[in-house]
Amino acid sequence: MCPVTGNPDWYTVEIQYTPHERILCTKALKEWFTAQRGEPYACETFCQRVLDVVWEVLDPVSLRVTTTQVPRGGVEIVATCTRGRTGPA
Repeated sequence: MCPVTGNPDWYTVEIQYTPHERILCTKALKEWFTAQRGEPYACETFCQRVLDVVWEVLDPVSLRVTTTQVPRGGVEIVATCTRGRTGPA
């Protein structure tokens, strides 16, 4: 949901990661996304939230999340967040 207007926002979310010991369960990810539907996130905040949750659960070597908001008023917003470890995993 848009934090300003309360209107629904629609996103495409791309998650790229290098696994360490765990991999992503897509069913659990879909359930988490469903639980987030009513939360008021801006595109950039939502991208960071996805990155934080996936990082915490998977503890990957590297992670990149890109959120693309379906255009509203002719404006498309794309946010990218990355995180990675340095040194041996």
